[in-house]
Amino acid sequence: MPVQNADKAKQPGETLRYSMTFTPGKALAVGDSLTGAPSVTIKDSAGVDKSTDMIVAGSVQRVGNVIYVGIEGGTDGQIYKITFKCDTANGEKAVEEDLIIKVADF
Repeated sequence: MPVQNADKAKQPGETLRYSMTFTPGKALAVGDSLTGAPSVTIKDSAGVDKSTDMIVAGSVQRVGNVIYVGIEGGTDGQIYKITFKCDTANGEKAVEEDLIIKVADF
């Protein structure tokens, strides 16, 4: 799937909730759905783990085919890739979608 961009920049001091929808026929096979516990990873544009710079606030939740996560922190001027992963009812493993978040201290 194409990488999605957050609709606005995040400030370093904010804790914001983001969601990712896994749409059947796009992110999932037609008729498939997410199942089990999702996971989220945070990396910079070079692919380096940044989970100590920008962190998941609270637990990652799945409701149907939507994964929700709270994100806090980040460094001004940095861009982060949030990867959402989950297994599917039809047996696919670690299907993923990515969200790009820019951090800007206004």
